[in-house]
Amino acid sequence: MLGRSHVTLAGATYLSLLVHPLPTPWGALAAPLLRPAAGDGPLGPDELALALSVATVMLAALAPDVDHGGSAVARSLGILSRAVASVAERVLHHRGPLHSALAAVVAGVLSELLGPQLGVAGLGLLVGYGWATHVLADAVTACGVPLLWPLWRRRLRLPYGLAPPTGGRVEALTVLGTVLACVWWGALQVTA
Repeated sequence: MLGRSHVTLAGATYLSLLVHPLPTPWGALAAPLLRPAAGDGPLGPDELALALSVATVMLAALAPDVDHGGSAVARSLGILSRAVASVAERVLHHRGPLHSALAAVVAGVLSELLGPQLGVAGLGLLVGYGWATHVLADAVTACGVPLLWPLWRRRLRLPYGLAPPTGGRVEALTVLGTVLACVWWGALQVTA
C-alpha cells in the first residue's frame, strides 16, 4: 500500500478503538494514549496526549517502509533517509523482515525503552500499533508480507483474486471502506 494509505488506516483504526474499545473474551482492546510529562503549552494534557498519540501512530505506520528507497519515509529527511533506506533495501529487501510481527514487537519494545528518555510513557504500544497496522495492511495486498518471519518466511497474503494491487482505485476503495467501517464503529459508542 502507499504511504498515505498506511497513515490513513493507522489513524482511522486508532481513533475508532480510542472512542469504542473492541470487546474480547480477555477484556476490552482499547487504543493506548501517550502520556507526556506535564508542561505548559497551548494544549491541555488530554489534548496534547491525544495529538501526540495520533501523530506517533501515523508516523510509526510509515516506518516499516524504510526498506524501500521510493517510500514516503525514505524521502522524508532527504539524502539522510534515502541513504538509510538504500542500505535497508539492499540488506533486508522490501517487505522482508521489517514487515513481520517480530519487527512490530521489537519496534514497540525499543520505543518503550526510549520513552522515559523523551519524557513520555506508553510510546512502545503506540509505535507497535502503528507498525502492526502497516504490516497487516500490506498483508492484504497481492505481494503480502512474511508475517511470521523468521519462523516461516513464506508471505501471507489474500488470494490473488481478492488482493488489491498497491496503489490505484482498488486500494483507494479498500482504504475508504475501512475508514467508513471505523467511523461506524466509533459512532456505535457515541450514540450508545
